[in-house]
Amino acid sequence: MTSKKNHIISFLIFFSLISIISPFFQCSQLTNTEYHNFVATNEFKNLIREEKISKCATCHQKEYENELKGPHTSAYQKLLEHKSFVNSNKYQCVYYTNEVNKSFDNCTGCHAPQNLYETFLFDSINKQDEFITKLIQIGHPRPNARTQEVERFTGIDCLSCHFDGKNIISLNHKKLKSDSIPEFQTLQTITKNNLVCYPCHFDVFKTINPEIAIRRTGSVLCTNCHQERNNIGEGTHYYYWQHDEPEKINSKLFLVMDDFHFSVLSSKIKGEIIWDNTTIPHKISPGPEMIMKCEVLDEDSNLLGSKIIRINKKKDFDKEMYEPLGKNLLLGEVGDDAPLNGIPIKYDVDLSDGIRAKIFKISLIHKSQYWFPDSLGVLSAVRFYPINN
Repeated sequence: MTSKKNHIISFLIFFSLISIISPFFQCSQLTNTEYHNFVATNEFKNLIREEKISKCATCHQKEYENELKGPHTSAYQKLLEHKSFVNSNKYQCVYYTNEVNKSFDNCTGCHAPQNLYETFLFDSINKQDEFITKLIQIGHPRPNARTQEVERFTGIDCLSCHFDGKNIISLNHKKLKSDSIPEFQTLQTITKNNLVCYPCHFDVFKTINPEIAIRRTGSVLCTNCHQERNNIGEGTHYYYWQHDEPEKINSKLFLVMDDFHFSVLSSKIKGEIIWDNTTIPHKISPGPEMIMKCEVLDEDSNLLGSKIIRINKKKDFDKEMYEPLGKNLLLGEVGDDAPLNGIPIKYDVDLSDGIRAKIFKISLIHKSQYWFPDSLGVLSAVRFYPINN
C-alpha cells in the first residue's frame, strides 16, 4: 500500500514539474516558428543594415556564415580595394585610374545594390514575362546603389535578394497565420530561372540569347555551376571561392581542369596540351581571368616543362573599353575565350626529357581583372594527372 502511495506521489510531482516547465518550451518553440514577425516592425526598419543582417543570422546562421565566405558579401570592400590599388604607386596606368575614379559611383550599383526586389526587379514579381522583355532591351542595366556609405559595407547581402521592402522573400518557409510572409512566395517562381543574376552579370547573358538565358531552368541554372555544395550535395550561399570546410564539394567550374589533356609527342622534346571544353557553356565574363599553370613532372616531381594558359576576354573587351579609356588598351596579356564550337585549342610545350614525363600538374589561379598583375591572383585548386607515354 505504501509503495502504491509513493508511486502516486511521484507521478503528481512529475506532472507538476511538466506543467511548470512546459510553457518555457512552448515559448521557445513559438519564438522559433515566428522568427520572421520582426521584419515588419519599426524596430527592424530603424536598424542600420549591418544590424539587420545580424538579425537574419540569428535563425540562418549557416547561410550567414557561408555568405560571408563568398565574393558577394565582400563586393563593396573589394571595389574600394580596387580603387585604392589603381590610385597607388603600385599601379602605373593613368588612363585606367582616371576611368575608375570617374566611374566609381556607377560601379557601386552592382557592388552594393539597393534591395533588388524592392527596386530594380519590383516589376518582375507579378509581371515576369513583360519585365524580361523590357529588361533585355536595356543596353547596360545597373541596379541602384545604396546611398549611405555606412550601409554599403555588407556588399551584396541577405536583403539584396530576400527583402522586398515589406516582407522577407523566401523559397522555403512554413506558413503560419501569425507569419508576416505573404502567402504568395515570389522566390518560388523567380529562382526557377536566372533573372536575379542578370542585372550585374548581363555581359555573359548577352553572349548567348539573353531571353533564353534568363528563362533557363533546371539543369542550366547559373547556380548549378557557380555554387559550391556541402557534403550531402546541397547548394550553399558561397560561390567557388576560398573556404575552410574540408568536406565541401567544389563548384562545377573546377571541372574545367579536367578538360585539359597532355601527351608527349614522338620527338620526346615536345608535348601537347589540348583544351577540349566540355564545362563552360558561355563566353567568359569581361573582367576576370583564369590562369592555368601547367607543369610536366617526372616521378620525383622534377620540372620537365611548363606552359601558362590564360583564359580571358581581352580580345573583345579591349575593343569595348578603347574609347572610354581615351583610345588606350587595358594592360595584361591576351588569353583564349572558352571554345564553344566543339573545336579544341592546342598548345605546344617544350620538354627537357619527355621520356621521364609521369605527372601533368595544373594549378588554377583566379584573378579579378586580367589587366592586374599576376601577383594578385588567388590559387584556387591544384590537380595532378598521370601521363601515359
